[in-house]
Amino acid sequence: MISRTLFAVTLSLCVALGANAPILLQSPILERVTEGHTARLQCTVRNAAVTHTNVYWGRERPGLQREWILLHYSSNYAYMYPEFKERFQSSRDSSNNSFILTITNVQPSDSGVYYCSVWGRVYGRGSQLIVDRTLRGITGPVLLQSPSLGHVTKGHAARLQCTMQNAAVTRTDVHWYWKQPGNVMKHIITHEMKNNIRRRPGFTDRFQPSRDPSSNSFILTITNVQPRDTGVYYCSVWGRIYGRGSLLNITSK
Repeated sequence: MISRTLFAVTLSLCVALGANAPILLQSPILERVTEGHTARLQCTVRNAAVTHTNVYWGRERPGLQREWILLHYSSNYAYMYPEFKERFQSSRDSSNNSFILTITNVQPSDSGVYYCSVWGRVYGRGSQLIVDRTLRGITGPVLLQSPSLGHVTKGHAARLQCTMQNAAVTRTDVHWYWKQPGNVMKHIITHEMKNNIRRRPGFTDRFQPSRDPSSNSFILTITNVQPRDTGVYYCSVWGRIYGRGSLLNITSK
């Protein structure tokens, strides 16, 4: 068994040489699973054999730092962090040269973006997992984001919606965040209930927040979208309640 420090050092130092670095193709881009069911995330490898390669799985959730879930050695020994031992399982599918992460009895707290990594520096682009649950017994606002996955052509406009239950959008400040694979989550904009708008440096008026009281929703409109706008967008209220994200993909004309 290895410690957290040794695990981090192993990850940073496990760098192999060579021009043909592995390419990691994660699927699905978005996995939506009902609470209590099973999620299966796949990481297909090119330019290396999964049977001869160590794989790392990690997770990022809104407002939290990346968490390492496990290290699965080529020898088939898997080091699991204690909090992930019961429901998380790593395997290999040599028939399609893929690593597999299986999560049983999924819980809402499992929602996030999951990454596979090899060689200590090669990452997949992530699979977003959303775990749906019934709303009975939940106190405080509930944020329902749509679309879960949106494809928009470069130069067009994207419209992301965050519908709130158990509170009025006209009486609530909303914060919007943006997360790209391999990068920390960035605060984009705050739309106060008095309609004041505070944008973070680097985010222009292409990013326009609004409210739709008729559907009790917050809206984020992004005009003239560019490939660099690709990522997962989260709405947040009360400083601790987040939606489960809208994954925006920008396609070429």
